[in-house]
Amino acid sequence: MSASNVFVTVPNPDRLIAGNDPTAPFVVAAVELYRYTTEAIARADTSGSGGTLVTTFTLIAASAPLTDEEGPFRFGYYDSGALGTSYYRYRFRDSGSASFSDLSEPWPISNAPDITVRELMYEIGTVLGDSVKRGTASAGALGTVTCTGIFKSSVVDARWYRGAFLYVEQDAGAAGAAPEGEERIIASVATGTGIATVDNDYSVAPATGDIIQVHSYAPPSEILRCLNRVRERMFLTRHHKLAVNRTTGAGNRYPLPPGVRSKRDIEDVRVVQRFSGSDWTSVAETQYEVEFDGIVGELVFFSLPEQDVVDVVYAQSYREFEGLLALPSDTTAAPLDWLRKATAWEVYRWIYDGEDNVSSRFGSRMGMTQPEVEALSGRYAPSIVRRLSTGHREPIGPRRGAY
Repeated sequence: MSASNVFVTVPNPDRLIAGNDPTAPFVVAAVELYRYTTEAIARADTSGSGGTLVTTFTLIAASAPLTDEEGPFRFGYYDSGALGTSYYRYRFRDSGSASFSDLSEPWPISNAPDITVRELMYEIGTVLGDSVKRGTASAGALGTVTCTGIFKSSVVDARWYRGAFLYVEQDAGAAGAAPEGEERIIASVATGTGIATVDNDYSVAPATGDIIQVHSYAPPSEILRCLNRVRERMFLTRHHKLAVNRTTGAGNRYPLPPGVRSKRDIEDVRVVQRFSGSDWTSVAETQYEVEFDGIVGELVFFSLPEQDVVDVVYAQSYREFEGLLALPSDTTAAPLDWLRKATAWEVYRWIYDGEDNVSSRFGSRMGMTQPEVEALSGRYAPSIVRRLSTGHREPIGPRRGAY
């Protein structure tokens, strides 16, 4: 999957007006998101015609309101056509696409925290004793890859790379086509010509311009598995708002947000009430219980006001939040400095696997990595208050001693 690289926060749409008539409010049905190639083009646009409509967010609650809590709204979207220079604006529209609000102020793309799997593979390899090299193929066949920048040498023995893993991190066309993401074991290297022969043919011959990585510590497929495993241990705090109304017959039982696996995942449940005729809100405590039937969980409230919004605050791992990382182009927003160290430690554990016959140098690397992972775990573990469960502050991110 790909994480969101564009985030949109919009105000209460009920306060917007249609066109130039200050007395003509309209019922908002959707939010249109537009992309622009430059900030100047974005600012010059007045109707959306100067940009590209990349997606439309539907606002069910705005067209058929259930509560007084109708904004602000927060959306995330992965725009595959985004560039580093892209700018965005949004506007509201009604259900018939007859009336539109003015366009918002432009803002630049905010995908800086995301990093791709291919970059992570290289970053993790550098932590693993600088055990990875990156280069660009100048030729290829089903069973060979030519990369003079890595393999051609008058000093390095031809047996140096034998048994290492040759991973194609990106195809030359940047379209994700094979053999991108494939790995093979190097059988031999001709250092005079820079040609590496692999033990098993690629599904498609590597081409000129394909970017490759050579890993000597662990196979990239195993590094990727370790990467996904450590993302199961890195948590973030999320909010899920429920519109509750006893008068509609919904009762006092509501499904838990997706990804909640146990009562411990719930940090807090709060009733959000809006003051009449004001944008001010208050947060009140409510008594609740969490029940699971083995798979599906429900919030069971002891009592609720007639009509309110309930904010469910819960912990979710990056793997649950973003999904499984599988392709070289997949991205994650997990903190890079924690991710590279934690994944390296997981790879060390996979190599060690309880065996005692490891070199002192290997043991030294493991020993140096563990305290760094623990320190970073504490840095990125947010402190939250579990009001109804523990009553004290407790880090819910990667915990000390977890590795």
